[in-house]
Amino acid sequence: LYKAYGINGQMVKPFTKNDLVNTLVAFQEEYKITTNIMDNTTFLNQIDFTGPQVNVAFIQNLLGQDRDAAKNLLEMVLESVPDSIKGIKSYRLLDLGNQETQQRLITAVHNLKSNLRNIGANNFALALQIAEENIRKDVFDQTLWEAIDIVENNLEALTPENFSEWV
Repeated sequence: LYKAYGINGQMVKPFTKNDLVNTLVAFQEEYKITTNIMDNTTFLNQIDFTGPQVNVAFIQNLLGQDRDAAKNLLEMVLESVPDSIKGIKSYRLLDLGNQETQQRLITAVHNLKSNLRNIGANNFALALQIAEENIRKDVFDQTLWEAIDIVENNLEALTPENFSEWV
């Protein structure tokens, strides 16, 4: 019934830029759309990790002026990131064709992405979004692990500028 009215797909909110691009790409051939969309590896390599990656204003908006809560949130996230990455990287040695293993890996990546978003570290979350999307699509190529490596290699950028003055 919906197709009769021209509805041939859907996107559920909230959606990311990658969700939108993937939906458009799905209809690219049908509608003869030409694009200049970069692949995930190129996109990953263009994420800018220079300068502080924690958004103090985001944390302030999230928690108001509760400086103790902000400090605790930041400390909790920063302490958990290295162990989360180590846990995710351990999946390189496992059979990722197993559905249960895939689901555990998706959960680990998703949780790390959410934690980093909670401190406004959106570039880290973007890299992890690419990793998560690859896992969901059963694409266990180098891009998946490059995304994790990029996050790990840029951890020093999680030190927020002027955060110590604010808390």
